[in-house]
This record gives sequence, structure tokens and C-alpha cells, in this order.
Amino acid sequence: MVFRKIQELKKKYSDEVFKGILCSVEEDIRFNRIRFGKRTNQKDFLQILNTTEGVWRGCIGR
Repeated sequence: MVFRKIQELKKKYSDEVFKGILCSVEEDIRFNRIRFGKRTNQKDFLQILNTTEGVWRGCIGR
């Protein structure tokens, strides 16, 4: 499920935007979860990924 969503994003966006989305997700998880000792399951990861994609979509105007 996670891999499928990442594949969809890769097809949907340019390499630059795709990498930006993944970097933003990674930063979010590091800052908001790892610092506080929380683990990120697949459901949480997908939610963070979808939210981050929405933010990026709003920024690039898609």
C-alpha cells in the first residue's frame, strides 16, 4: 500500500517535486515523531504523505 502510493506520486509529479514531497515527509516524521519517541506505522505514514502532498500541490498550483 505504501509502495503503491509512492509509485503513484512518482508518476504524477516531476522528480524535483517528488523528492521535495518525500524530504518533507521525512522531516515531518523526524521532527514530530522520532524526537518524541513515537513510532510511525503505515497508516500514519500514509496520512502524513497525503497531507504533505496536499501542501505541495497548493504551493505548485496543481
